[in-house]
Amino acid sequence: MSGGTSERPEFRQLFIDAHQKKFDIVLFWALDRFSREGARETINHLAILESYGVGFISFTEPYLNSIGILKDAIIGILATLAKQEKVRIQERVRAGLETARRKGKKLGRRALPPIDRRRIIEAHLANPDLSTRKLAEQVKCNYGTVNKTLSFYRSGKCDKDGFLCEKSAVNKTDDLLIQDETVLPNTNAEHY
Repeated sequence: MSGGTSERPEFRQLFIDAHQKKFDIVLFWALDRFSREGARETINHLAILESYGVGFISFTEPYLNSIGILKDAIIGILATLAKQEKVRIQERVRAGLETARRKGKKLGRRALPPIDRRRIIEAHLANPDLSTRKLAEQVKCNYGTVNKTLSFYRSGKCDKDGFLCEKSAVNKTDDLLIQDETVLPNTNAEHY
């Protein structure tokens, strides 16, 4: 079987059989033939086998042997490699995000349009005793979207029409209305 993914039926069956104690040792040709999912996933697979009381031996890599006297050292080294892989992946993701920002790419989810926030707020005001989850079902929106919209409304960060309100950084006494990245004075905003 190939080591490309853990979704292989034979690989999954290996763990079921290991859990049922049908064998004591897994022998694989080389670690990269056992799993090519990366160090961290491979370590997780080996740790699961260990938790089931099943050892492992690599035929071509005699130092990868969980039943010898160096068992703990090998597991420690493999865990360190997995941690390093995780750090490398995090660094690559951060670098990619920074490159995207420098190129002017907007990151994250688009803001909910005011008309959708208004629909949520109107449904809430029509039935204020309705739970957030039931309200989300009623307006056919994600629970998190409804919860965030109601939080904004209750804290004064948006008005009943769904427009976001924010205080001016220059003049903290003015209320502002933000619509489609255009900032307009908001005369009916409540102070928060």
